[in-house]
Amino acid sequence: MKEWLGRFPAQRPLCWAAAGAVCAIFGSALAFCHGFALGKLALAGALFCGLFLLTLPRARRNGLLLCLAFVGLGTAFFGFWRLVRAEPQLAFSGWSGTMECMALEEAQGKVSYGQVQVRALALGEEEVNFSLPLYLEDASPEIKAGEHFAVEVRLSRAPLEPWRGFSSEGMFLQASQTGELQTQDGETPWWLRLQGLSQQVAKVAGKWLPQRESALLTGIITGNKEDFTAQQKRDLNLSGTAHLAAVSGLHVSSLLGVAFALFGKKGGSLVGIPLCLMMVVLAGGTPSVLRAVIMAFFAMAAFWMGREKDTLSSLSAALLLLLLFSPMSVLNVGLQLSFASVLGIGLLFPPMQQAIREKLGGKHRLLEKILEGMAVTLAAQAFTLPISVLVFQRVSLLALFSNLLIVPLLAPVLVLGLCFVVAGSFWPILGKMLSLALHPLLWWIDLVQRKTAALPFSSVSSGGVMLFFSLLGLGVALFFFRKKEGVVRGLATYFLCGFVCLSGVGMEQALTLSLSVVNCGGSGLLLVGEAGQLTAFSAGDLKGDDFYRGAQDTLDRMGLAQVSHLWLTSTEGIAPIAPPEDRWAGVQRVIAPKGVLSSLMLGEEKQVYGEGGGFSFSSGEGALIPGEKGYLLQLALPSCTVLATCGQDMGEVLTAVKEQDLQCEVLLVDQKAAEDLPRLAAICRRTGCQMLVCTRSSYGGESASLGAAFSGPVLYLEDGERMDMELWAAGAAGEDEE
Repeated sequence: MKEWLGRFPAQRPLCWAAAGAVCAIFGSALAFCHGFALGKLALAGALFCGLFLLTLPRARRNGLLLCLAFVGLGTAFFGFWRLVRAEPQLAFSGWSGTMECMALEEAQGKVSYGQVQVRALALGEEEVNFSLPLYLEDASPEIKAGEHFAVEVRLSRAPLEPWRGFSSEGMFLQASQTGELQTQDGETPWWLRLQGLSQQVAKVAGKWLPQRESALLTGIITGNKEDFTAQQKRDLNLSGTAHLAAVSGLHVSSLLGVAFALFGKKGGSLVGIPLCLMMVVLAGGTPSVLRAVIMAFFAMAAFWMGREKDTLSSLSAALLLLLLFSPMSVLNVGLQLSFASVLGIGLLFPPMQQAIREKLGGKHRLLEKILEGMAVTLAAQAFTLPISVLVFQRVSLLALFSNLLIVPLLAPVLVLGLCFVVAGSFWPILGKMLSLALHPLLWWIDLVQRKTAALPFSSVSSGGVMLFFSLLGLGVALFFFRKKEGVVRGLATYFLCGFVCLSGVGMEQALTLSLSVVNCGGSGLLLVGEAGQLTAFSAGDLKGDDFYRGAQDTLDRMGLAQVSHLWLTSTEGIAPIAPPEDRWAGVQRVIAPKGVLSSLMLGEEKQVYGEGGGFSFSSGEGALIPGEKGYLLQLALPSCTVLATCGQDMGEVLTAVKEQDLQCEVLLVDQKAAEDLPRLAAICRRTGCQMLVCTRSSYGGESASLGAAFSGPVLYLEDGERMDMELWAAGAAGEDEE
């Protein structure tokens, strides 16, 4: 404990100040999103720090006193920022009228609506200045970045939850189009014009390189993953190399390393300034690239002032600057991972590097470089692993080796890629020559990602067991790695960690099953996973692209490649089928109602049912109750029963509930249920449901309307959102009942 605290001596005031400020602002941001009182939070934080302060020796209390002071300052700053920035926005909640705005990005078309992020300039006669998402009636909008227009809208509070809202971007309202949209004349700001540079990268890369290599180069240079196929995104995540397509310190340090090698420290420092600014523009000013550029500026300033750079102090200063301008960005996962990885490297890598060099004694330079590369990855994972598990619910076990094969190529790919973009824009012949040099490098990176992602043990899905053993094994590996005689034992422990993780996940999957409800274009998709199998049930008219989008995300979390069974409840099938580049999942067997066209069915095996009735599947039992437009669906799972209305009228659902005495804990309805609240209320009473889940087909609907029919919890799922539940498997549930 004393050795660990010794890494934060009192003469590093920025570290103590940043620690206190980030704890205060992070807690205040969560309190703001979830409605907790800031005063109680500050009191609890001060009490914790005060008790910890008493346990320290007197020499260490000065630093913690500074930390405690910044806890109070951070809480006060966030409260002031909330009064000045957030509350004025929230005061417009419920407002309707004409909004004059400017598009901050190119509009995106969704299934049944369009979406664009805008800067509100005027609400009626009142001038304003804040950003918010705008949902459009047109599903194929043609709005460019910088375009000015006026539109009739209704404003409402945006979801504030960090995992589904816009709070991390400082946006607390959302606008829904209610009337006509008219374009207006207006000047495009210079910083929006610079966004065209990132589009130029994608344009040039797409002209001279194959699709996968083009998307990969665009992602490495700009962090834009829009051109990635669904399979390519999956390979990126499972191989543990997703950070390559998120411009951060790795990219900035690689460019600066090349500049220093070519021009020396003085010349490289001068060349590095425009390079850093260029990366900020290309990446769109994300928190990770801003952190890297600020730290690079501090390092170059220390060189010119003749002082030794301090990584932890630079990291703390960068964090304080970012939170000063955007306090809610503390909830941004990219910022959390970026700062956590650098913190891990700054604290753990130096002693690990020293141990490796003293052990090898400079006799094996290649082995020394390989072990140091592994040590960097391990040090970064020590701090990023908990965040990755909690947020992405998946961890790559081969990230150590895939990064070892790919990261050394990042610097030449960045330099050649930037030269290629410039040359391809003005000198096509030179651009073609540079593309020939880039192609083998990008091909190798893509090959490593594809091959490592295809291995059955490449990654594991998250869970309490996996998280515990991952942290335990990683901690032991780091402990051995820091010892002079324990480098080999450190690597052995890393392999042991992966084996224990796989065993723990296998045990957890054997004892539990997962239930997910996904909103796919306004229709529900129920996904039940158990023992390495995933069974899907449609709850209404399901389109092919929506099915793949919802199913592939769950398959990715479970580490599976196909849906074992797909039950359809509508004769409309699942057409249209998603294009090949947007789907990688397979369907082994499809069970559909009589009358569905065979061309609208997926799967290697097909089966048609006629009148419905009861059935069994791997995780429980179910029933299909015939209706006028399809079937009602009831799933009886261990400790939970789900009833889905599947787009049927509330009158028909109520009749079926009365005749067959249907019961459920979770009732799944669509947006049309709000049109018949009396019958919905009767259904809720008779079924005894404990939770009401509503899938909405478009944004901007009144979310409080179903509360008049049901007094329990109501969950609204917008398009693409999901609800996940973990249940005991049948065997485990039976033992528990005995």
